[in-house]
Amino acid sequence: MRSAVPFSALVLALALCAVVATASKNSSPVLVVPTESGLVQGFVQNDLARAFLGIPFADPPLGAKRFGVATPAAPWTGVYNATAFPKPCIQSSTVGVEDCLYLNVFTPKNAKAGDKLPVMVWIHGGRYWAGQTDQYQGQWLAGNGNVVLVTIQYRLNTLGFFATPELVDAGSINVGFQDQILAVEWVRNNIANFGGDRKEITLFGESAGGNAAMLHTMVHKYTNPGAYLEYAENVILHSTWQWVMPTLAQQLSASIKFAASKGCNQTASADMLACMRALPVKNVTSGYVNYFQPSVDGIFLTDQPYNLVKRGEYNTDVNVIIGYTADEGNYLALSRNSYKPPSANLTEADYIRVVKTNSLRFWLTDEQIDNVFGWYAAHTAAVGYWYGEAQLLGDFYVNCGQPGRALLRQARPDLRLPVELHEPQLPRQFLQAAHGNELPYVFNATVYTPYAFAPSDYALASRMIAAWSRIADKGKPDSSEWPKYKKNRPTDADLNPPTRTVPFLQSNFCANWEPIFSTNSVVQP
Repeated sequence: MRSAVPFSALVLALALCAVVATASKNSSPVLVVPTESGLVQGFVQNDLARAFLGIPFADPPLGAKRFGVATPAAPWTGVYNATAFPKPCIQSSTVGVEDCLYLNVFTPKNAKAGDKLPVMVWIHGGRYWAGQTDQYQGQWLAGNGNVVLVTIQYRLNTLGFFATPELVDAGSINVGFQDQILAVEWVRNNIANFGGDRKEITLFGESAGGNAAMLHTMVHKYTNPGAYLEYAENVILHSTWQWVMPTLAQQLSASIKFAASKGCNQTASADMLACMRALPVKNVTSGYVNYFQPSVDGIFLTDQPYNLVKRGEYNTDVNVIIGYTADEGNYLALSRNSYKPPSANLTEADYIRVVKTNSLRFWLTDEQIDNVFGWYAAHTAAVGYWYGEAQLLGDFYVNCGQPGRALLRQARPDLRLPVELHEPQLPRQFLQAAHGNELPYVFNATVYTPYAFAPSDYALASRMIAAWSRIADKGKPDSSEWPKYKKNRPTDADLNPPTRTVPFLQSNFCANWEPIFSTNSVVQP
């Protein structure tokens, strides 16, 4: 019988800090639920929700299956022990494993088959080269929100987005994204047994996960290129990472160069692919570059996503909620300066190194980068290099390149824009409402972190869980103070209790970025 992975500590690494927590198991009877592949056994968490952890949705993509399209999990006999989070997908030479295509299901404690509860599928972020499901404790969102929550894993970086002509011909392109599609298909086929409604699915994710959630609305079916995938009713996009993606030609070129760096420099690409499949997995995932991410392959994705949204070429029947934080770039400035705070007094050399050499060089030409420095010169002079860098990086990676900019042009009638202005009462308060700082509230990390949260933090966590579950259930939040977006009168909703309408927050520099996001792919393979 296929067995569950060993139990590991649950680590909440939500951009701001790493918080260790342990899943508590009480003495209540566990639930045994049938799936298409066999029975799974879960447990009760915090007397609030039932958890089924580490359920395989695909066969292990090992050996000759490396870089290939995953196939549904083969049946097993007996009862699968679904009581431990899966190990993460390999993302460096030391973190994760290749056999990683598992998902976790959280339900309200008393949920049963036939309840038809709304379903929320969480796609983790991490720029498509990092992330894992044990970062997210799902029992509070499922139990307090009365939803069925599913968190999924998918292959990352080289294992998820390596490309050769043979792989393309076989349809094995963007397989990390295809892993997500297979996971959602598993949800559609099995979630009713857990009490969920297969026709009421909300996809949501943060950063690259938000990027992926929106991609699911614009991806074409292989079997019907004129049709979009239609398995989501709603998408919630948290601080979505920008959408400049490599072309297929660039992905193929990068793959050849990367393979050569690993000693797989055969002239025939089929031999090179065989060489890459024979390497130890740690060799395949060490020394990788940012280039490996979803590409515009001409099959799933026919153009840069920013352009597809502008032209309305996606599943427009889906309700869209776009959320972001007021200080997206602050964490980026911190992490890219060896975690030096603003008081470290960055120099101009530090500023240029981080912005040009470590960030924009991969995406933009030297001429474009020089123009960008010019746009932000006056602002940076006024606020200093640390906060100037934070504004620039936040605009490039999130504020100006996310799908919200393109969606706003259409004035979608169902589009709503929540903004997180709350400053968590945590260490490094100078980060303010930074990239990823909303996640402890969505997953209610206020309950199990060692930090002393303020009453306003607890209130915000309850508010966000209620709002997100309401979106999953009704397709919209239950608040007159969270209005739909109007092009002639743009506003945001500040989710600090009580929710209120605030003037639309948008960087003054976004108009400068728009031509770049409309025309660029990437520059450096």
